[in-house]
Amino acid sequence: MTRKIKLATIERKVRLLNDLTGNPVKPWYELRRGQYVAQVGCYHLKRVGGGMVLKRIIDDQGKAEGVFSLMETPRPKETLWLMIEAYMNGYEAGKAAGVSDD
Repeated sequence: MTRKIKLATIERKVRLLNDLTGNPVKPWYELRRGQYVAQVGCYHLKRVGGGMVLKRIIDDQGKAEGVFSLMETPRPKETLWLMIEAYMNGYEAGKAAGVSDD
């Protein structure tokens, strides 16, 4: 039986991923009223078509790329949750093995 995953559950997982990797939790920071700066490195969700993708901001202008592929292939929430979990497990295993994330 497949477990139904809610959006809030995936959002919590993305916050944990940002904490794990030492990245900002919010994709944009407000400098002054109406003036925002992109938070480079921040992982965030984006709705695409009938699903969601995990993106990561790669420059200070807010350009983002898909984490699991350069193509934005929308995933059902359950699949995306499992993919993020696997990504986090791989990140932690790499850290434990002394692999740099640079």
